[in-house]
Amino acid sequence: MRALVWGYGNMLKETVIVGVHPAVNQVICMPEDVAYEHARLQHALHTANTWGEFRRLAPPDSLAEAEERAASLAEDLELPAPRDDTPFDPYEQVHGYADADWPDYPMREMISWLPESVQRLGAIGSTALNGQILEIDGLRVQEVITALVAEGYRVLRSDAAVNSY
Repeated sequence: MRALVWGYGNMLKETVIVGVHPAVNQVICMPEDVAYEHARLQHALHTANTWGEFRRLAPPDSLAEAEERAASLAEDLELPAPRDDTPFDPYEQVHGYADADWPDYPMREMISWLPESVQRLGAIGSTALNGQILEIDGLRVQEVITALVAEGYRVLRSDAAVNSY
C-alpha cells in the first residue's frame, strides 16, 4: 500500500488517513488508529469461516462488541452462544450487522470529529436507515487534505486503507 504524507512540525494533533472510496466516490477520513482497527475488523468479518477464526482475527475491542451483539441475538432467538467451531455469518449472528448499525460507518462518524473547515467541503446527507452522513465528493480530496493540514493534522493519503469498509 503506497501512501503520501502531508503535515509539518511537532505541533500536529494526530494522523488522519484520507482516501477516496471507489464504490461511492466519496472522501473518507479516519484517525489512523481507527482506520487500522477498522481494516482489521473488516478483514475478519469478510474472511472468517468460523467463530474461532473471527476471534483470532478481530481486534479485541471490536471482538468484545461483536460477542455482546451475538450473545444478545442468540438469547433473543433462544439459541446457544457461538462456539469456536460454529460457522461464522455476521449477517445472521451479529445483531446490527445486516442493518449497517455495526460496525461504525466512517461517513457517519466523520460528522462527530472533523473540523468545520473540512465539513464545509461536503454536505450532510442521510441514509435510508442509519441517519446522517458527511458526503464529500472524491474530486475534493486534495482540498480536504489541505484543510486538515491547516488544522494541524498529519495526513496520510491511502485509498486502499479507506476501501476496507
